Amino acid sequence: MLKAELPSARPLEAFGVDGRLPGQLWRPDTTEATAKCLAEASRERLAVVPWGFGTHMSLGDALQRYDAALDLTALRAPIAHAPGDLTVTVSSGVTLSDLNAQLAQYGQCLPMDVEAPERTTVGGAIAAGVAGPRRLRHGTWRDRLLWMQVVTPQGNLVQSGAPVVKSVAGYDLGKLHIGALGSLGVITSVCFKLDPLPAKQVLSVVHCDPLDATFPLLAAVKAEGLAPHALTLTTGLLEAHHTFVARGVYLAVVFEGAAETVSWQAERFDALVKRQGLAIAHHTGAPFQEALQSLSTPRQSGALRLRLISLPDRVPELLTGLASLSCPPGALWGEVGNGVVRVGWATAPEAPAEFFAELASLMTRLRGTWMVEACPTNWKGGLVDVWGPERPDRPIMRALKLAWDPQGILAPGRAAGG
Repeated sequence: MLKAELPSARPLEAFGVDGRLPGQLWRPDTTEATAKCLAEASRERLAVVPWGFGTHMSLGDALQRYDAALDLTALRAPIAHAPGDLTVTVSSGVTLSDLNAQLAQYGQCLPMDVEAPERTTVGGAIAAGVAGPRRLRHGTWRDRLLWMQVVTPQGNLVQSGAPVVKSVAGYDLGKLHIGALGSLGVITSVCFKLDPLPAKQVLSVVHCDPLDATFPLLAAVKAEGLAPHALTLTTGLLEAHHTFVARGVYLAVVFEGAAETVSWQAERFDALVKRQGLAIAHHTGAPFQEALQSLSTPRQSGALRLRLISLPDRVPELLTGLASLSCPPGALWGEVGNGVVRVGWATAPEAPAEFFAELASLMTRLRGTWMVEACPTNWKGGLVDVWGPERPDRPIMRALKLAWDPQGILAPGRAAGG
């Protein structure tokens, strides 16, 4: 049984969303108190927005109403860890950095690398649906989630799944809350499947310039049969005045697992790089975590940020197409192995309609899709569809929202389903 400390409270002014402040702030410290808050909201027809530390609050469309902020960072009940089963049950207000620091004492981890893990709660990460570069081998929240406890918009307590690795509990409704931005229910507790801490981790960074110089190296990694846990391309650095500055292209590769296997793969990759005459730097031990976090730190900055999704084999063509846009991005963080590319602009394009028409043409050609992770507030609510082109699952999401939250209690308008 592991303990977690309660974070300090924040003032009402800290809970603004797209320039709007709530009329009141609730900070429950138990699941029962959370249920009472939502029951009151249902009776009074108050629009409530669930909060962690606000790391991913730029996601989503404009709120239709905002009456109360529900601060969930006090939901930090003792953590139930079953080392022998490789599972952990944790309250949604615990941060990912705190959770992994405590699991490390038992030689285990939850291998989900996200931006700012020290300010990302378990519930917030699931609600935002964010997953980092290592999902290439470790999977997403769908692969890790075993059981979930949720408070409905009416204040009822619902559980789904089972806190065991192998279960026949039936369809897991809890997975519908992944990426729903708290619009279908408030997550209060979850159970995850864990991994043992790897015996060895190596992050190798190659400095390439120009961008297309990385393409032969990417092809060689595939041809050699290497199996990295992450394969990323990053460009652009963030200056103190929040301007992206191009300082070359960096290809980063992560290998982790058994020491002998990791050493063999890292040596093979090193040989590939040297044959192309490129410089390479290796990070192991404590510097590994710092280097891994540096791959995603700038993602939280910039006036406009997009997430583009395509097939991994089409990422080189996607990167080339982005560079040829009339307003090319100032920085990109491409999870090449996953087919996910995030891009950022220090200053948003002046003509959003024309810009997104150009982007849509590129993504249609590549049979990909996109969504807005951050944009100017006045773009939301109609000027731009932050969830990208209409997809076949959008009507289902709208139907779920209407069925589960007919009064529009939870974050109305923010999620893709309304």
